[in-house]
Amino acid sequence: MKIFIYAVLLFTVSAHSVITFEKNFGKEWNDHANAIMQTSDGGFIFTGCERDSFDHKYTAFTFSKLSENGVSEWKTSASGFLSDWDYTCEGYSVIETNDGGYAISGSLETFGVMGFTCTDMFIVKTDHKGNEQWHSFCDLTGQGYRFGFQIIQTYDDGFVIIGENKMFLSDNGDTIILKLDSEGYFEWIKPYAQEFYNGRSIIQTKDNGLAFISTIIDEYDNTLQTLVKTDSLCNETWRKTYNGLFSYSLGYSLKHALGGGFIISGMSSQNNYGDLARLIKTDDNGEIVWEKYYGNLENADENTVGRSLDITSDGGYVLAGYTENILTGLADAWLIKTDSEGNEIWKKMYGREGDDRLYSVQQTSDGGYILAGYTDSFGAGGKDMWIIKTDENGTEIESPFLPQTTELHQNYPNPFNPSTEISYSLKTEGMVTLSVFNTKGELVSTLVNEKKTVGNYSMNFNGEGLNSGIYFYRLSVDGKNVQSRKMMMLK
Repeated sequence: MKIFIYAVLLFTVSAHSVITFEKNFGKEWNDHANAIMQTSDGGFIFTGCERDSFDHKYTAFTFSKLSENGVSEWKTSASGFLSDWDYTCEGYSVIETNDGGYAISGSLETFGVMGFTCTDMFIVKTDHKGNEQWHSFCDLTGQGYRFGFQIIQTYDDGFVIIGENKMFLSDNGDTIILKLDSEGYFEWIKPYAQEFYNGRSIIQTKDNGLAFISTIIDEYDNTLQTLVKTDSLCNETWRKTYNGLFSYSLGYSLKHALGGGFIISGMSSQNNYGDLARLIKTDDNGEIVWEKYYGNLENADENTVGRSLDITSDGGYVLAGYTENILTGLADAWLIKTDSEGNEIWKKMYGREGDDRLYSVQQTSDGGYILAGYTDSFGAGGKDMWIIKTDENGTEIESPFLPQTTELHQNYPNPFNPSTEISYSLKTEGMVTLSVFNTKGELVSTLVNEKKTVGNYSMNFNGEGLNSGIYFYRLSVDGKNVQSRKMMMLK
């Protein structure tokens, strides 16, 4: 399978030698990054998926290594591990292993009996250059969908993977946990059928046991976030349920808290209002010490979700996620820094007017942050994998996607019938006029006549009712003509 990469890179080094950059990967279809982490050499490793740009049918597992400056060092796709063209897959979690290699968990799409599409959990182990050493599958019986959402390496150099097993016609995915040895051989599997759902994150505890976040469904059909503690074979020791503000709550990220206990990030629904991001601190027994909510408490038009969490060097926390407009489905990506008790210190927003979401965050060795998700506000088309490196204050470089010149671009398509897109770039804010004229110099249409901020813009011109022929369009800023171009309509 061919892999197409679109990347834009600009990096700076501040007075404190904190490197920042922003990159996106993808082509014409939807691509996204699900997880990223800093590697021992100071670079970064991330995983996700890319939609094949040739026929838009197959989704390719993508696993990429960047240098500390954000320069691509190597990249591997699904075809590097699995040669069957009929399979598609996606990476959800990546770690650097004790031997200097990497391990990735995700899902692999297969075709079952009677033409049904099935998905199996898969795990891949590579060396430090991304060359496969082994891969393994969940291999449960039954037709459905299985996903490996997080992988960790255990004290014995083996691996534990948490995910979801969703059977056909089921509304919920059962939590499933798989244990492999260091060579990828199966040790045990724990399917929590109709007991726990939405398994997303897992850690190993000091007593060689495990703790994971999941959900239960109570007698009133509420979905409630749950923290479960187990022994080394995943037999339950205790569970704690956290109701949230209304009928639905979900955890995405679980970590050991400094000084003991656990820290969990996720979301909670509200009655009559949109969802809120949620941060919970517990003691060693899962009892809540404090909890905080982030987002607009009385806004019914947006959902705020905390997707990833890290503990910062000052004893506080950093959360990454997004706020989605319920009506449009578009989201704004954000990063929130808190103190040790979850009180917000600062919040940074990323992206532009499109759909921008963050799924992964980690504090880096220089005190900054590395972020991963997707954007469709700029790039090669559709959603692009989106990697951002910030400084310690969450500040990225001035976006490399902001225009460096004020320019009027050629319309597309050209010739056209009856409509075409006219785009332009603004280096500085100003009063913008975009007009269309015929060959006699007569005004045909004014597409824009208002103040615009710095950015890239596109307007649709519909020539329905006009004669075939050549037309001119002109960009003016603050009363000064910037550029004119011609276009042709052919009926």
